[in-house]
Amino acid sequence: MIDGANRHDAKLLEPTLTTLRIAVPVGVRPGVCLDRGYDTHAARRCVERLGFEPHVRSRTQELQLVHHGGRARRWVVEATFAWLVLFRRLKISYERLAITRIAFLTLACALITWRASHPATRAEAAY
Repeated sequence: MIDGANRHDAKLLEPTLTTLRIAVPVGVRPGVCLDRGYDTHAARRCVERLGFEPHVRSRTQELQLVHHGGRARRWVVEATFAWLVLFRRLKISYERLAITRIAFLTLACALITWRASHPATRAEAAY
């Protein structure tokens, strides 16, 4: 979902999760990794109502997991955002239409995925 930078992410939780299109095997409840900003009863109810399992960890819990050989799931999202701002057109958006912003965001995600998965360009990737 696209909205202004001054809007809290928790207000966009439900619209974001309702637009997801994922194939889930029968009997499996997909998880959603959230940070402490979403650790409210309303956010948990929203996530559970939409059929997801909320995973909310504090930064301390994430660091403890990493120190014991685990992987911090939330850092994957933060790394993705860092890759996205490498595309200058996304860093500061001058586009007026939301559909144009979504198109550039989709193109950037496709390029990141292609660069990471294609053997010839993996070494050339800027991230």
